[in-house]
Amino acid sequence: DSNINNGGGIAVAESETGVLRPAPYFYYVDHSQEEDEEPLTPVTPSARVPNFPAKMHALLMREDLKGVICWMPHGRAFKIVNPRDFELRVIPTYFEHSKISSFVRQAQGWGFRKLTKGRERHAFYNEYFLRGLPHLCKKMTRPSLTKKVICDPDHEPDLFRISMEHPVPESISLDD
Repeated sequence: DSNINNGGGIAVAESETGVLRPAPYFYYVDHSQEEDEEPLTPVTPSARVPNFPAKMHALLMREDLKGVICWMPHGRAFKIVNPRDFELRVIPTYFEHSKISSFVRQAQGWGFRKLTKGRERHAFYNEYFLRGLPHLCKKMTRPSLTKKVICDPDHEPDLFRISMEHPVPESISLDD
C-alpha cells in the first residue's frame, strides 16, 4: 500500500522510496544530480504549447518578474511574492485562466506541494522542479487522482538544508 498513517489519522502518500527518512529529507527525494537521459529531446517539443512546468521555468527566468514570482534562494522552490500582481500580470498571459486559486489547483495537479512553515512558508516545490535543471521537468507528470499527495506538515523537507548538501545551479547552463 502506498499510504501510511501519520498518527493523526491522515493518510499520507509515501515518496517513491516508500520510506520516511530522517530530517531534513523526510519524504523528499533529491534529483539534482540526475543527468538528462534524453538530451536531444527538448522539454517542450517544437510546435507544442509548453506544459505547466516548462511555463514556470520560463516565468522564473524573467528578471522583470522577480518582484512578483521568484525562486527561493536554494532553487528548489518558488514563491509568489506579490499575489495581486501575479494574478493581474502573469496568470492571464501564461495560463488559460485568471484566478490565483486556479493557478494553485493547476500547480497541485502537477504534483507541486505548498510549504506551510518557516522561512519557506507559501513556497511551492516539486522534486523534479529545480532551478537550472529544466530537463528534470521531462519526468514530471500529472498524478492521477488516486496518487494525489496529502501533505504532512510535520514532515516537510528543509530545502535549505538539502541544498547545502546538494546545491542546484544558479541558472541554466547553456554550454552543454
